Amino acid sequence: MEFLQPAHDYSMCFGDPPYGDPTGHSNSVSCLSQPDLNHDAFLMRSTVPDDGSGTPGTPEYLNASFEPIGTIATRNERRKAQNRAAQRAFRVRQQQALAEAQAKLRTLQEELEGATGRKDHFERLYKSLSREHERLLRTFQELLASVQSNSLGD
Repeated sequence: MEFLQPAHDYSMCFGDPPYGDPTGHSNSVSCLSQPDLNHDAFLMRSTVPDDGSGTPGTPEYLNASFEPIGTIATRNERRKAQNRAAQRAFRVRQQQALAEAQAKLRTLQEELEGATGRKDHFERLYKSLSREHERLLRTFQELLASVQSNSLGD
């Protein structure tokens, strides 16, 4: 199979990883630094007989999903940039939601402390009033018994 390509080596745009060979070294120019190319820059001529398999790497497969490499790189970079922006926006929303939840937690904790303080105050007041009630009830019963004994003894 024979490819007619411009002077730059654009083959790395199709492979994995996208910006170099598997060893991490690249001697070719990145797709991002290359200008967008027109349709005629990617003409292919096959010297291999057509087996109709349509597998990746064959001219049939490449022709079936033909798009200029510059457009693919641009589209991929736009998609990646959009994904990064969406992830950043998600993280910002997540941080805002966390900050709001923490603020609400602090507010609710303060309200709980206030309610607990009021409850404790009213419990102490209830105990004090109960003791006072018991004391007054005993005093009343003593006075009543004293009055009844004085009225019977007369």
